[in-house]
Amino acid sequence: CGQTCIGISTPPQNDRLHGGNVFGSFARWCGRVAPTLDLPQTLAELRDVVGEQLEALGWHVQYKDCPGDLPVIQLSLHRCWKNGKPPKGNDLEIVFVEYGRESYFDESVEEVLGPRYKRQRPWVVRGKGKPTQTYNHIDKAGRLFMEWSWELAPPPR
Repeated sequence: CGQTCIGISTPPQNDRLHGGNVFGSFARWCGRVAPTLDLPQTLAELRDVVGEQLEALGWHVQYKDCPGDLPVIQLSLHRCWKNGKPPKGNDLEIVFVEYGRESYFDESVEEVLGPRYKRQRPWVVRGKGKPTQTYNHIDKAGRLFMEWSWELAPPPR
């Protein structure tokens, strides 16, 4: 990104852009967010803040906003095939799922959906070979998402 980045306690091992000094907080990521600004509060803001850095690491970045009874917002990272197209599955994702629904099985009608409820930990981070983590704030979920994006980044071509 051409900016000097502020150091962190544990630099990523495969930092190809900045010599190992990248992640400490959103305010420190490549100087894209000034320390006086608010942290990203949505996945769209997170995509706008770090999308270029993720693409520079070799990721194909996808953003999906699926409205409905149980809306889901997803920011996912994909490796690309040699032809430049991403595979169907993702390598890493951060998802905002505000509402959940309990379902139970009733033999007479196959399945019954219960009432909708608000999730206490709506932020979900999943990565290949990593345990799924849930959070109640985007700042912690976003930090983990960015750490894993460096750790799982595709090898340079």
